[in-house]
Amino acid sequence: MHSLPITDEGCDLRVLNNMTLADQIEQMKTALTVDEFAGMMNVSKKFVYKMLKRKNGLESYQLFGIIRLDPVATAQWLRSRTLSKRG
Repeated sequence: MHSLPITDEGCDLRVLNNMTLADQIEQMKTALTVDEFAGMMNVSKKFVYKMLKRKNGLESYQLFGIIRLDPVATAQWLRSRTLSKRG
């Protein structure tokens, strides 16, 4: 019997490798900070703030001046902007 590669969270690495970034974000258990999302997307915080201000931009909530992104809403937003594969 072969053992499966396991991460710190107890997930099979092969499953994680087949997940899209949107899937990975959606599986997160806590809200994202602007810094975290910018790092995942490899963009600047300034770019993320611009996306928050757009009419159809990222959804967020603010608690005492701290902005947080809901993982499910963020994943849906990301999927809505994903280009389809050309075959």
